[in-house]
Amino acid sequence: MTQYSKADILVVDDTPANLKLLREILNSEGYKVRQLPDGAMVLDAVKIAPPDLILLDINMPGMDGYAVCKQLKAKKQTHDIPIIFISALQETENKIKAFTSGGVDYITKPFHAEEVLARVATHLQLNELRQSLAERNNQLKTLLQYHRSILDSAGEGILGVNKQGNITFINPAAQQQLGFTEQELEGKNLRELIHAEVTPTASPASAKWPIAQTLSDGKTRFVNNEQFFSKKGFAFPVEYTVTALQDEQNQYNDAIIIFRDISQRKHMEQRLREAATVFEVSSDGVVITDSQGVIRRVNQSFTEITGYSADEVIGKMPNLLKSGHHDNNFYATMWSTIMKQGRWEGEIWNRRKNNSIYPEWQVITRINDNEGRTTGFIAQFSEITRRKLTEEEIRYRGNYDILTGLVNRTLLYERLQQAIKEQRRHKQKLSLLFIDLDQFKQVNDSLGHTIGDHLLQQVAKRIQTMVREVDTVARLGGDEFALMLLEQSSPDASERLASSLIAHLSEPFLVDEHEIRIGASIGIAIFPEDGEEVETLFRNADLALYRAKEAGREQFQFYTASMTIALLERQQLEADLRYALAHNELVVYFQPIVDCKLKQLVGVEALVRWIHPVRGGISPGVFIPLAEETGQIKQIGSWVLETTCKQLGQWHKQGYELYASVNVSACQIPESIPLDWVKNLLEQSQLQPKHLVFEITEGILLGDVEQVSNWLTQFRNFGLRIYLDDFGTGYSSLSYLKRFPVDTLKIDRSFVRDMAEDDSDQALIRAILAMSQGLGLQVVAEGIETSEQLELLQDLGCTYVQGYYFSKPLPAEKLLPILQNIGNCTR
Repeated sequence: MTQYSKADILVVDDTPANLKLLREILNSEGYKVRQLPDGAMVLDAVKIAPPDLILLDINMPGMDGYAVCKQLKAKKQTHDIPIIFISALQETENKIKAFTSGGVDYITKPFHAEEVLARVATHLQLNELRQSLAERNNQLKTLLQYHRSILDSAGEGILGVNKQGNITFINPAAQQQLGFTEQELEGKNLRELIHAEVTPTASPASAKWPIAQTLSDGKTRFVNNEQFFSKKGFAFPVEYTVTALQDEQNQYNDAIIIFRDISQRKHMEQRLREAATVFEVSSDGVVITDSQGVIRRVNQSFTEITGYSADEVIGKMPNLLKSGHHDNNFYATMWSTIMKQGRWEGEIWNRRKNNSIYPEWQVITRINDNEGRTTGFIAQFSEITRRKLTEEEIRYRGNYDILTGLVNRTLLYERLQQAIKEQRRHKQKLSLLFIDLDQFKQVNDSLGHTIGDHLLQQVAKRIQTMVREVDTVARLGGDEFALMLLEQSSPDASERLASSLIAHLSEPFLVDEHEIRIGASIGIAIFPEDGEEVETLFRNADLALYRAKEAGREQFQFYTASMTIALLERQQLEADLRYALAHNELVVYFQPIVDCKLKQLVGVEALVRWIHPVRGGISPGVFIPLAEETGQIKQIGSWVLETTCKQLGQWHKQGYELYASVNVSACQIPESIPLDWVKNLLEQSQLQPKHLVFEITEGILLGDVEQVSNWLTQFRNFGLRIYLDDFGTGYSSLSYLKRFPVDTLKIDRSFVRDMAEDDSDQALIRAILAMSQGLGLQVVAEGIETSEQLELLQDLGCTYVQGYYFSKPLPAEKLLPILQNIGNCTR
């Protein structure tokens, strides 16, 4: 009996004697035997109860043994049943066919009982071993899958390497962190992924390499000073553990590396270092307490601000800094806000170690753990003594004029608002005076801004000496001042004060060794007659000042309703002028200029005229000053210059070689008339520089002397001529004739008008002509209306003349007949 005696054996043979004999042999060893005479019956029988082994005949009716064997081996259920062929066929090809069809052995007939039993036992044993090995393999496979799932689910990257440093394994976490697939890394040397902070010079197997050391001595090592490179070439910091694996010969030929990307930790460490640095070097004081408010840490700035060292305050409560400046309610509200909102910010007064009290701006923040429990507090504060002083200075600058120390426009507005309420309540009046200094600009331009500033300071002091303490003196800006008069502020009192101010301000000022004379113009508005609101009083006082300045120097004017009407008319005129510019309502007229000696027309003066569609012709004396105030003169002046050049070019083409003089306003210099633009105009009109004259007034020369001189010089060097218009009527100074490149003086019509009857006018003209001749200047006399005036000027040696005696200003087309009689223009 064998250990396999209980095995179930199926015998298939179509010969009953063979079946009987085999059954007896197998039963003798205790095997369970089933018998089938037909191969086809085997397929059904094994489905019901698969045997442990089959003895199968080859030559059988229906289906032979080869076919049966093939079908059994083709099915998963019966594939592993060992089949031993028993046949009388002894040819080698039969045996080969049997084995290729799936048989495990071949017994030839006649057979011996001992052989059959031996082979059956052997194959039962082999089958059992096979099944045991398969089961063991399945167990190992399951264990391997278990371990692999652990590796695959690990958050750390895991690499397997051999002794040469070549990668043999990589888990998904490592693939994700490095960006490589398993196929891309297998066989790649680990050194290609590592960048050591201190790069070894030895080979990968060198003992200097931690992995090589571990593979050498088997000791597990932890490394935290290296970087790995991802597939994209980005380096990231890692820490890793390397463990050697021992083979059957106790050799360390492989190692497992478990690594972790520590970028976030490094970033946090850097942030902590930065925070620690900020904590120490911050100019703000910082206090850190525990949840009970006990001080645990302070920085250097805390010591510098409070005078307490860290050792003196750590372990104590912050209330040692209390100044006594705040009551208990203040602190209760502060801590209530901190506990409810997590933060409080505000101004607080504390006490230094030396007992001095100081203001600080403090921010207290509550620190919570992950469960929301309070673990401590951080207080950050800065001393704001300087800031409060700065705020006071800003507040002062916002309400006072820095130069003079007077109230500025903003504070005057506020005081006037309050005063109006008070005066309305008590049914009293108040006066608002606007003061503008006459000739201040000339002082500023000629003597410099420093002298001008010192003069303003003296003016402010002189005004202050003339008013009461209840009144307000303000500087509105530039050379404009204002007075708000309270208590018994009647029109008579305002008039007396205005007259006195004008008188006192006209007295000379001694400023830095310069004796300076100026004047003042004053506009007055009375509450409530002239306005019950601040804006109204401001506007009406300004209107009155404007009217006073129009009336001449050193005047004062009370506001009247007619001034508002005039303002509205002025605003309408301003709008009409803008419309006129856009719709070609302006025209250029020309007045002849005659050579006294040759008695020929040699030039024309271009004069702009405005033909209003409703009002008709508007005097240049009305719209030119308006255009200068509004800035429209720049556009007008450019248009006049362009139009004049075009018309002059047409006359030249017709054979009339004249020059044209164009008036230039101070507002146009220098930006509105650049030299290159004028050159282009002359080229387009085919004119020479000598054909164009710029007429300037003495007022222009009172501006920025250097700028005006440079502008005039560049045009004079280019070839244009410069006329000084209205000579003798402005702030005439012989120094102008020396400093500025002037060619010709124009004597104003006011001297010419009465020269036949007034010996003094004639003497002035004679003096101007003599002076001009001495300086090499030519002269044009304006306003010639009679032959007597012409003869006198000719006798005095005047160079050129113009006036209604020859022609009034005319449009270009009406001037043509005079041009055609150019040689007979003196009648």
